[in-house]
Amino acid sequence: MSATDQTNTILRKLDHDHIIITPNRRLAMSLHHQYQQCKIEDGMTCWETPTILPVNTWIDELWTTHARQTITPLPHILTPAQEQQLWESILNNSDYHDYFLQVSETSRLVKSARSLLQQWQITTNHPLFETADDYTACKQWLQKFDEICKAEHWIDSASLPDLVKSEIEAGNIQIPSHIYTAGFTDLSPQLTALLATCPHTEKMPSRSATNAIARITAIDNEDELRLCAQWARSAHEQHPDKMIGCVIPTLDKKRDRVIQIFSEIFTNTDSFNLSAGKPLAQYPVIHAAIELLTLYKKQISGESLFFILSTPFIGGGETERIKRSQFDSRLRGKNFSSIDLDQHLSTHPDEKQLSLSRSCPLLAKRLRQFKVLLEDTQHTAPYAYWAELFNQLLTALGWPGERIINSEEYQVVDEWLKLLHDLTTLDVTAPPVQLHQALRTLGQMAGVKPFQPKTPQANVQLLGVLEAAGMSFHQVWVSGMDDRSWPSQPKPNPFIPKKLQRELKMPHASAERELEYCESMTRQFTESADQVIFSYARNQDDNIVQPSPLIKSFPDNEPETFISTITPPISEVIFNHQSLEQLTDEQAPAHQPGEAVRGGVDIIKNQALCPFKAFAECRLAARELESPLPGLRPKERGTIVHQILEKSWDDIKSWETLQALNDRTLETMLSEIIVKALHEHAHAQSHQSGYLELEKQRLLRLTMEWLALEKERAPFVVLNSEKSAEIKLGQLTFTVRIDRIDQLENGKKLIIDYKTGANQQVSDWLGDRPSAPQLPLYAQLDHSGTAGIAFAQVVTGKHCFKGLSQQELEIKGIKPSEASRSTDHQGWHELTQSWQAVLTKLGDDFYHGKAEVDPKEKITCQRCALKPLCRIHQDGGDHDDIH
Repeated sequence: MSATDQTNTILRKLDHDHIIITPNRRLAMSLHHQYQQCKIEDGMTCWETPTILPVNTWIDELWTTHARQTITPLPHILTPAQEQQLWESILNNSDYHDYFLQVSETSRLVKSARSLLQQWQITTNHPLFETADDYTACKQWLQKFDEICKAEHWIDSASLPDLVKSEIEAGNIQIPSHIYTAGFTDLSPQLTALLATCPHTEKMPSRSATNAIARITAIDNEDELRLCAQWARSAHEQHPDKMIGCVIPTLDKKRDRVIQIFSEIFTNTDSFNLSAGKPLAQYPVIHAAIELLTLYKKQISGESLFFILSTPFIGGGETERIKRSQFDSRLRGKNFSSIDLDQHLSTHPDEKQLSLSRSCPLLAKRLRQFKVLLEDTQHTAPYAYWAELFNQLLTALGWPGERIINSEEYQVVDEWLKLLHDLTTLDVTAPPVQLHQALRTLGQMAGVKPFQPKTPQANVQLLGVLEAAGMSFHQVWVSGMDDRSWPSQPKPNPFIPKKLQRELKMPHASAERELEYCESMTRQFTESADQVIFSYARNQDDNIVQPSPLIKSFPDNEPETFISTITPPISEVIFNHQSLEQLTDEQAPAHQPGEAVRGGVDIIKNQALCPFKAFAECRLAARELESPLPGLRPKERGTIVHQILEKSWDDIKSWETLQALNDRTLETMLSEIIVKALHEHAHAQSHQSGYLELEKQRLLRLTMEWLALEKERAPFVVLNSEKSAEIKLGQLTFTVRIDRIDQLENGKKLIIDYKTGANQQVSDWLGDRPSAPQLPLYAQLDHSGTAGIAFAQVVTGKHCFKGLSQQELEIKGIKPSEASRSTDHQGWHELTQSWQAVLTKLGDDFYHGKAEVDPKEKITCQRCALKPLCRIHQDGGDHDDIH
């Protein structure tokens, strides 16, 4: 009789006094399905559901049944959340608290250590626990845990099998007369002792080995997943009623990518079923809920508010999305790295400042309701109080949003409500806490609680290694069988003596233990189906790997042997079959009469750098979304320096006055100007008093050094600072703002442009496409009356002028144009005429809509955020090093 027939015989004779236990829920479900098929084959239309359960579920049910039938007070079984909270409390109050980097992770390791010790029936009295500080510390924590549980009449899940065993032996719990085990590679001493209380225990028969075993080599991990998915689809199309298995190690880590690839290959997600869940907090609707609850803080981060403004999982998220996007953009432009929410919710906002109430009234109304709920909250309260409050707060914010949520989101929201209930159970083991502590605990619980939404039954099963244990398939593909991953590296628990773990062959204790386990699992896989394929990826992390020694004996085959049609990725298919008509459209609409000209000097600058950049930024208003920085951005620093120098020269006015001012008077004057400039332009950093004080000192030193350089010049008078002027270039007229115009002793003007970067070059003014056309443009206002143009490089340690002039001005860094090699020794009149021709052409090109994608140089694209819009990489040109 075959193993399948033996299994069916066992299934047919199952009754209320027989039970099958499995290591996981997936195998239990598979055996239930196989049982149903047996009953259908027997011609039955209804039957009693057999008892086929995962072992932990079975133990829980034994205890639950016993608890319902007895009036004797029984110990409270700690939930996973209660256990975690208790362990964290013990570690936080221990002498080793200062050594922990992450208490939560350390407590999970200690909890795992206790579970292993319970399963292998070892106590901390073992002498090896005195051989290292880590082991001694663990012994103290475990003893403290036992003391608390004994005093409170609690018991953890790791000790429950021992308690159930003692109750069975005392005759208080009845167990079936016959227990079958299925899918176990090995049994722990604890579970073996529990099963020994049953009169008859028997292992379910396994399939006999099959000869249809093959090995496939994939190029890389991505190729391996695609081959697996294509094989599964081919197998499913040939045998739609048969069970097809795809075993993927570390499926929990690859989950989203696996779903993406299989969805692409199958085109119908109902055709396959995934066993791996992911932490609840990683689902967008739950991530949004946790972020929304952090709004209780007076000062919230800019990133949090940007998320709130963009998420659909809040009231008004659809109706007000445009207004919220615009407000988000303005906040980013102002460099708000943190926000005082109360100030933004004021019903009488300052007209000069950004206001959430004025910009997004629906969101502001929700947030005010949120704040009202927080006004009368208790300082310290039980977890049940906070769970109810969290639910009320989310309701006030309109979570989970105004749109209709889909099936997956509905299940996730339902699981969130269960998580809030789990939070209330912490009152059994924990004292009252403050709001921020309760929210942190809730976030940690959501971060470790796995959840997989229910999906329709499917015959193609995507499984991890543990979920596949003991399963039977018609065909199975086992991936990830390379020599680095199978057997895997040992990972002994750091709080149990390693020697003890090796001697007892605990899970992951040693390389020998991992080899034995993987040999057993490999044998199970070879017996699990009529056709078994093992695969591995040859290229991993820039290394060439070999197949695992455990599968080397199997014949190597080409993928085409088992896959009828190997298709490339959908993106590659679309690209290779593109039948698009290519149209090079480099002509934008010309300016229309009455159309506003926006952009100022940036129009000419961008037209020179790349005509499409000028069109996109100055006519389409396409801009990169800015990201806030902790302090002032370079652009804001430059603006502040400009304002300080502008206001300074408004007061000083001339070289003679500057010479007459002593350093103390000058510092006093500059300090007042700097404070006002910071107040005006550093509003987003107003709460960072220490940072602003340092910035004030830096600006004072910077401007004092610059004015010291100005004192070395020949006498001059500052005619204008930040002067607005209108310039006409051909048919294009626009307004510019000139940083400064000095009148020299000869009555002519020196036009100055402040720069706070050290990479300014006179050569940037020259050629058919000047990179910095501002000063040549300003020189067009008065050709003959302009003595020269110059960058004023205001940079600590690198203060200087860089410019060109009509004749010698005796200013270091400014040369007559005839003496400059960069201008080919052109005279001033010839140079300004050349500038006028170049600038006029650039202005006319912009006016008439010349907008081809033509970057001046590769660095132009490297500094540009418009590549997704202009699609420069798709024009067939050589742009490999443009990033």
